[in-house]
Amino acid sequence: MKKIAFLTIIFFYSVLTYSQETSVINIGFGIPFFFQSNFDKNSGGTHSINSIPINIFVEKPQLIKFHENKSFAITPGVAYFLFNESATGGGLGGGSSKTYKHQAISLYTKFLYESNLKADKPFNWYGGILTGVYLYSKTTGEEYWWRMQQSQNVSGSQEIDRNGKPFFNSFYMGFSAGFKTFANSNSFLRPAFELSFFPNYATIYDSHLSMDEQKVTKSMAMLTIILGLGKKKATRINE
Repeated sequence: MKKIAFLTIIFFYSVLTYSQETSVINIGFGIPFFFQSNFDKNSGGTHSINSIPINIFVEKPQLIKFHENKSFAITPGVAYFLFNESATGGGLGGGSSKTYKHQAISLYTKFLYESNLKADKPFNWYGGILTGVYLYSKTTGEEYWWRMQQSQNVSGSQEIDRNGKPFFNSFYMGFSAGFKTFANSNSFLRPAFELSFFPNYATIYDSHLSMDEQKVTKSMAMLTIILGLGKKKATRINE
């Protein structure tokens, strides 16, 4: 409730005043989410991304603006992703439990179209394409299994510490849309709110499928709040 109240205060403060200046740098926090709460639909087990996935990023807004059409701009950035994955399943003959932490750092570029700035409007709408490549990824965790063998319960476990590419792949692409709230020319903070969609973002393995079908890609969406820091007048680069 406190988080909602904080975001609401920032939102309405920014709506009450206007400016056409651009932030020097953006920092943001995103909450990614998949479209399934349980990936395991082939057995009675559970398989999900639990806790709250995290995306934290820093970007340089409008690093490049095009002389021919100043509504188009390129914004590069660096992002950190964290996903906690868990899976449990089993039957009379045995079962397993898996917990993974997937982490990655990526470089990305947004190619955005922004609506014309109007002094009598409180919002500046924008949308475009986002592409990214991972500089680093890692998966850690634990796998535990048990089974009945000769009327005895046999179990084992292993620690996981490996490259995160089986989950993150190497490259991702998405579509973003959002709006900036204009702020007073003396304001240091300039909030923006964004929704993104990433088709086939991550790979989820379903051990209950055949070996040829276990690798399943899942799409992801993300809600983001962005805080623009500092202020600068809009400039043109490709003169």
